[in-house]
Amino acid sequence: MGSIEQSIKIQVEHYLDSQGLDFKPLRQEMLDHFLSDIEYYEQQGHTQQEAWNIIKKDIPEHHFTQIQNETMEAIKKRFNWATGLTYLSLALLLASSIFKILHLQGAGMLLLFAFATMALSFLVGTVSGIYLHKDKKGRALSLGVVLGITLFLLSWSFQILHLPGFFELRVASIVCLVIIFPIITQHFTRQGASEDNILFYLHQKYRPGIERFLLILLTFGLVMWLSQFGVGENPGAFVISVVVIYGAGLHFFALNWYDIQLRSKVYKLLLVVGFFAFILPIAAIFPPTVRVGVAAAFYLIGIVLCLYNTSKTDFISYGMLTVTAVYVLLWSLISMGTLAEGMYNIIFNLPLLVVFLVGLILVRKKPITRTFLMIVIAHYLISFPQSLELF
Repeated sequence: MGSIEQSIKIQVEHYLDSQGLDFKPLRQEMLDHFLSDIEYYEQQGHTQQEAWNIIKKDIPEHHFTQIQNETMEAIKKRFNWATGLTYLSLALLLASSIFKILHLQGAGMLLLFAFATMALSFLVGTVSGIYLHKDKKGRALSLGVVLGITLFLLSWSFQILHLPGFFELRVASIVCLVIIFPIITQHFTRQGASEDNILFYLHQKYRPGIERFLLILLTFGLVMWLSQFGVGENPGAFVISVVVIYGAGLHFFALNWYDIQLRSKVYKLLLVVGFFAFILPIAAIFPPTVRVGVAAAFYLIGIVLCLYNTSKTDFISYGMLTVTAVYVLLWSLISMGTLAEGMYNIIFNLPLLVVFLVGLILVRKKPITRTFLMIVIAHYLISFPQSLELF
């Protein structure tokens, strides 16, 4: 392409603009195609201007409008595939939980298919987005995130099937995410989070769907938890709550990237340390007391990050975050044996659960705090001792 005269390139670009070709990946592809054709005709003895006139003459009217419409329709279908797979994974996850409650055969396979479709949805949405937006930056970083999350879902699938290697897969996923997260944070710090970055673009595009997915899951998990409370283990509600914790957790940290360029060094350090505290307990390589301490560190750092994003007049958010801080401190101290287990009644009861649920509704317009409270509520459902009375 280096032999093409600049004046000819400008003519081609102006022609594409006049045809209404404004979808950047397609426009760039057509530009490269035309310049290649000009070089071909030049090798046949034509001047570059003659070559361009020949090419332009053979293009049908409204040709590019039709191509662009067909391309956008194909993109829409691809993204619909990703959306369809997401809702399919949601349906399979809910079905597997119901099967577990009713002690029906096939619950494990349904859960396996749920994780498989969840991973496939993530892959389709991300990889197709990267392919269709080649002009955007951060493709390698996006693929790193895809790899880490895919390995994590794969490790759960192996564990469900009782296959060897699930622990190694989970450790690999954690190592991948622990490496990639500070790199992405530094990347956004230097260049800012904008639509020029594919990771930011895709997260922003799918953000409403992610939040709907998590809210539906949390609601269903809560209903299952309440319906089965006091009758023994509730594996269905447990699985759903775990998915909510880690799905909402990743979403929480992604939301904190949005204005990272404007944040202080302390904020960025808290963000990275908080992510480590969030992801490391998954591996179960530490003693239970250490895992509780690390998890508590995540929740306390999460509270601080929420406070950074809370206006001074938002008393509701301040109140909910204060309640959460008290809950986390008491939970961690009791779980580590510092306080007596009899004190569980103070933090695990219906009134406090109602407070968290009402708080979630009241902060619905505060995306970072709302997402954090979803994690807290899912943790509350998992941690609530079945030996206690709900009322």
